[in-house]
Amino acid sequence: MVIQNLVFPDEICPEREMYFRAGEETKIEEDHIWIPFGDCISTDTYMNGLNLACWGTYTGIKEVILSVRAQGNFLLKVFQSMAENQNILIKQVQYHFEKEQKAELEIPLKDCTGMIFWKIIAAQDTKILGGEYRTEEMYESAVKLAVNICTYHREEQLKKNLKKLADSMFFQSGTEYCGKLKSFVIDNGRSLIEQTQIPGIRTFPNTNKAGGSGGFKRGLEEIRKLQKEEQFTHIIFMDDDVEFQIESFYRLFAFLSYIKKEKQNLAVAGRMFRQDKKYIQYTAAEIWNRGNIQHVNGNRDMRSRETLTEQYPEKGEYGGWWFCTYPASYALKKDPFPFYIHCDDVEYGLRFPGETVSVKGVQVWHQTYEYRQTPEITYYDLRNPLIVNAICGEAEEKEEILLKWKKKLTAYHNQGNQTMKYMCTLALYHFGKGYTFLKKGGGLPYIHRWIKDRKKILKVINPIFHRYTEWKIREKYEEIQESYRKGDSNYGSTS
Repeated sequence: MVIQNLVFPDEICPEREMYFRAGEETKIEEDHIWIPFGDCISTDTYMNGLNLACWGTYTGIKEVILSVRAQGNFLLKVFQSMAENQNILIKQVQYHFEKEQKAELEIPLKDCTGMIFWKIIAAQDTKILGGEYRTEEMYESAVKLAVNICTYHREEQLKKNLKKLADSMFFQSGTEYCGKLKSFVIDNGRSLIEQTQIPGIRTFPNTNKAGGSGGFKRGLEEIRKLQKEEQFTHIIFMDDDVEFQIESFYRLFAFLSYIKKEKQNLAVAGRMFRQDKKYIQYTAAEIWNRGNIQHVNGNRDMRSRETLTEQYPEKGEYGGWWFCTYPASYALKKDPFPFYIHCDDVEYGLRFPGETVSVKGVQVWHQTYEYRQTPEITYYDLRNPLIVNAICGEAEEKEEILLKWKKKLTAYHNQGNQTMKYMCTLALYHFGKGYTFLKKGGGLPYIHRWIKDRKKILKVINPIFHRYTEWKIREKYEEIQESYRKGDSNYGSTS
């Protein structure tokens, strides 16, 4: 099985140093590389280095075969990289191909850590047309993926993503991937009727009553209906507006196929890269830290070689649902909490009893937090972390919560922002209503979406509202916490 293909810069991520390190005269195109005489190219990069931190820890693969399709006269060197400037030469062979051929080398992985990469030095003009790492060893599990996507009026990007999946090797007969992936799109905006015509992609119109949380739950319900027939092994939760390279799905499929039996209770957190700076890894995985989120290896420039030679897997407490994979044995028994939006991935991941790890080359590009702020988003981002902490038994003391809340109110007051004062208070007020409020779907009721823009009304309401909310939290805090801890596990409604 191929565990990693050689990938080239493309429209999703055109950053050359994410893929190769080469001289200025070397030409890197979308499907080949032209190396002039005397120049060289190497793959000690994020996209094309074979990182052994995860493969060595979670799989039993003992040997890989490096295959490079090339034409020309060149020296091929294979290295093990232990640190930024510590490269150990494993093998080197001189090749002279008059026409396109494969240069193949067996690479034993015993006692190897860090990263495996190759370097080509051109003795004459040389052309590289492709390459891969593969293994002849038998896989541990016959993997089958179900992709769970919830969408709401993001047709343009979603259609691109669905077409990319439909055009992939998962739908090409004769490939090792064929028939091993199906997508379930829950259409909360009811605007994707034509997408039902794409083979392997099922679209289900849904209401937006329960938001994204309800949409993802509906997706799980539809997957369960086909589980006896399809026998999915893993469920991927994926946002509708991400950008991705199909290679991420191939690498994920291979990694899951070779995980050791004793380590298969494992979630894979897809890394998130920034859409505005494609080379910046926003996070590899997440650590909740009671709402003060820590991004594992966050905001790293992945063009830098020093980011590539970790000796240990990058682990988190959960993965964001921009792209996160769970074993079907867990996902098809557990539903998301009805947050409406935001923090459903947090609580779901914290509930998961296994490890959460990220694999290099399994990532998406997504818009970051600062571009997504609205009064409604602020409401959910204040309310939902309080609920997560209550469910998980990690709640802060009420005086600590009230102090932080008052600081936000004061900041909005000083800005003269009545809308944000109202939404900030409303978030704490609805948290104080307990689990019963969220059983209706967790969304922001229409009356509050209407009031938030009536500033004259808010000037009258806000002083009374925030005093009442503070009183309620002081008087009922322990009771509120208990209501979330005892909430039933059959979370929420999907339609």
